[in-house]
Amino acid sequence: MNPPETSNWRNKARKVAIVLIVIGSLLPPLCMNIGAYARQAGLSGPILKLDQPFPSLYALLLCQSWGLFSYISPFNFTIRYQVELNEGQIVRLYDYKKEAAGKWQSILFHNEPKADLNFYSNPRAMRGYMEYLIRTNGLDPASVARRSIYLHYWSVLSREQAAAAGTHYGPETDRVLDSY
Repeated sequence: MNPPETSNWRNKARKVAIVLIVIGSLLPPLCMNIGAYARQAGLSGPILKLDQPFPSLYALLLCQSWGLFSYISPFNFTIRYQVELNEGQIVRLYDYKKEAAGKWQSILFHNEPKADLNFYSNPRAMRGYMEYLIRTNGLDPASVARRSIYLHYWSVLSREQAAAAGTHYGPETDRVLDSY
């Protein structure tokens, strides 16, 4: 074979490999969604077996099962940090460096970044991040009387409830995770 024929064969093989990888990565979530929605629709038969887990997909998605056309995000909360100063003033803390880097604002529900979810599972890291926020918000740590870390929930109403209420959002609630 001469070099142009080899190059042409390699380009075709590369394109076929890319298409197979894309199809292979989209097939498991598509099958899971078809099976899940078939189960919700009350269908029976072999189509329900499509809802079976794919171990490789679970590893890729960090064990989070998701729906392509789901109504509610699993992340309907944000982690908030606030301090009470010695004179009684309450100040909510923000990560200005993260906001300056760009922040995607959701229209319908909160979408918490994975780094913040890792803090949720590590109380010591949340306290360290709180101290970082105190410094970057220009506060003197000695002037802080109480530090509070809490989850701020924003309930998303079902389609019927939203139609009756005239909004997609339900009541907002807070749950204190740590206060020291």
